[in-house]
Amino acid sequence: MNRHDTQLALRSRIVGLREAGLSTRAISRAIAYKVSKVTYIFLSGKQFEMTDPRLLEFENLTRELVESMALLAIPDIFPWIMYILPGALTGRIFHLDLQKKIRHKFLIYFNKEIEEHRATLDRDDPRDLIDGYLIMMEKKADDPDNTFSVKDLAILVLDLFLAGSETTADTLTWMFYYLATYPEVQQKMQAEINEVLPKGTLATLDNKLRMPYTEAVIHETLRKSSLAATGLQHVATRDTQLGGYFIPKGTIITGAQETVHHDPQYWDRPDEFLPERWLDLQGKFTAKKEGFLPFGVGKRSCLGEALARMELFIFSTTVFQSLIFSQPPGKKIDLRYDPKAFVTHNPKIQDVLITVRPGF
Repeated sequence: MNRHDTQLALRSRIVGLREAGLSTRAISRAIAYKVSKVTYIFLSGKQFEMTDPRLLEFENLTRELVESMALLAIPDIFPWIMYILPGALTGRIFHLDLQKKIRHKFLIYFNKEIEEHRATLDRDDPRDLIDGYLIMMEKKADDPDNTFSVKDLAILVLDLFLAGSETTADTLTWMFYYLATYPEVQQKMQAEINEVLPKGTLATLDNKLRMPYTEAVIHETLRKSSLAATGLQHVATRDTQLGGYFIPKGTIITGAQETVHHDPQYWDRPDEFLPERWLDLQGKFTAKKEGFLPFGVGKRSCLGEALARMELFIFSTTVFQSLIFSQPPGKKIDLRYDPKAFVTHNPKIQDVLITVRPGF
């Protein structure tokens, strides 16, 4: 299935699910399945149909693992907890046994996938990330400093699959909520989609330069939702003075990306959902903004940023080309974070009124 077929399948799947108008978890799950599918194609070259039980199992395991890891932020911030509590108790409190079980299920499948790739590897024509890694592993076989291994590859595939699936699906769900809450923003975005993409035309990355408002909506969603509230931890590589504080070498540093994303020093009216902040006086999109850190910073920033940006653009244009998102009659969308997630700012599961746009 090529990109065009994938987009058509996504649009028909969502429209088919939502013709009655009232959505619950199904709309975000439909998106999550498609995002998982795209991620796995990148990693392994394999494609799954949305009805494939393996894809459903992957998505369910991913969600379960992400939710079970929420409390791990506590020992990350207070590592001494792991030394004063009995191992059995920490395992129960922080779901360590469950996480180990889920990771084991993933690694069994990924190891099988790696072995299949090794048996069919064409060194002159790599198909995907697994092939590329295996080729590099062979090249580095005699290097005494080699760190490439099948175990490392399996963990890499697991990390990228987990990081690249739920985060993109949750960001799109946030976009649905924001645009249902701010219909004037949705109308502007759809007017731009109509102008650039006539009916029956699906978006490509070549369309991005002609769709500044759509890009602005995507970036404002990333800023306002601040899905990764703190980002990944870093370690000070040397003694440092910063803001009047002494930071010793080896100190674990946790960022505050959400705070930066809502800091009046960087953002005018930071608590408002305002895509126009990303446009210059000529209406052109301005990508570079100090204080915008949705993918982290430095050498340890998100490896999947390019893929995530591509997915957000393609998926959002495909969905809003066909559908209108609104608040249910007599209800308001709750834009507060799901309290069950401790570190990530996941959207709450709730109803959204979804109707097919006239002509679709």
